[in-house]
Amino acid sequence: MTPYRFIKNNVILVLIIYLLNLTANAQHSTVPITDNQLTLQPQFCLYQYSTDSLMLWLQLNNDGLQYENDSMPVALVNVNLFVLEKAQSKKYLDQDAIHFKVIATDENYTTVKMFFAKPAIQQFVIKLEVVDVQAKNKTVQFRQFNQTGLITEISMLATQNNGLPYFGNWVKTTDSVNVFASTVPMQKAWMRYFKFNNELPLPPHVTVSQNTFSYIADSAVEVNYTQQTFVLNKPGLYHFQADTMQKNGFTLMSFDSDFPNINRTQDMLPPLRYLTTNAEFEKMQQAENKTTAMQEFWTKCAGDKMKSRKLIEAYYYNVQYANLNFTSYIAGWQTDRGLIYIIMGPPDAIDYNEKTIVWSYNLNFGQNLFFEFIKMNNPFSQNDYMLQRAADFETPWYQAVNKWRQGQTR
Repeated sequence: MTPYRFIKNNVILVLIIYLLNLTANAQHSTVPITDNQLTLQPQFCLYQYSTDSLMLWLQLNNDGLQYENDSMPVALVNVNLFVLEKAQSKKYLDQDAIHFKVIATDENYTTVKMFFAKPAIQQFVIKLEVVDVQAKNKTVQFRQFNQTGLITEISMLATQNNGLPYFGNWVKTTDSVNVFASTVPMQKAWMRYFKFNNELPLPPHVTVSQNTFSYIADSAVEVNYTQQTFVLNKPGLYHFQADTMQKNGFTLMSFDSDFPNINRTQDMLPPLRYLTTNAEFEKMQQAENKTTAMQEFWTKCAGDKMKSRKLIEAYYYNVQYANLNFTSYIAGWQTDRGLIYIIMGPPDAIDYNEKTIVWSYNLNFGQNLFFEFIKMNNPFSQNDYMLQRAADFETPWYQAVNKWRQGQTR
């Protein structure tokens, strides 16, 4: 039986939002992807803290920076912020820049803030360039924002107890979540709850229609967000709205795991479905010791336990990267981009505009493989993209799957 033919599985899958797009270029031209770009992983969120001003929070992974000076290792970072009407716009609505040093410490992340004027238009694009000066490496990210409605993705901000925001808008079911809304002209809002979607994406060559998301909430309650700390103790999607007749709003996802990390058996098993046959996956699901069953699968693929460790590390790095970068209203590993990234690895280049993202892979004999993702109109997330599937993808797809099953990462 061919690995990963689509079936519905009665397994618990993790889902959430994360609003970062991959590295790209404002002129819809091709940009190569480097290893350092994958490790720096800048994350940012936006908040309207006054009627005419916005604040951008940026978080960098310190391990992705290059340090110099042995006595006191220091990294140099430049950040350039541009506000655009469209991704291809050559004229900026606003811009700002900061330059700072990061001293090597035990801290995993560095967090900074930037401020700029609120755009007069309802929809706009943020272009963020982060430069690791000593590594001579630059990452460029684009993210679209929609200010339509009384409550929007930027009119509310969810923070942790330490005052820092939830950059990915995902929280744990045990967290105490503070919600701020400085410019929303009301103290109460509707909080609609949706259970997580359980379906996996179809393989890229399967062109049958997929089920669309239902906007019918499982429950709804009116809350006074100015006077309470939220504990979102049921895994699922929580959508704050001015009223239940509108779809736009502010969304949080709640998990009973350490999302976006993958460190539990019950979280490691579902993504394996992309590599397995029906029979293999069902056998692991029904195994009394699922950890042992998964290890046996990986050892069989790699040839021995030592090699299997590297294979496991590479595979779940891809899963976690997908969670960080592609999560929309579902977990990143379950999205179309997550599916392609996990199996195919990082693309060699990306083309970007406000409607599409195109990934290109350099294959043997000078051939290129292109995956086009179309931006979806989704009130929960600006990071929802659907793959344009085609029958021509079948051969390269199963070649990539079989490489994993033969102990090769790409």
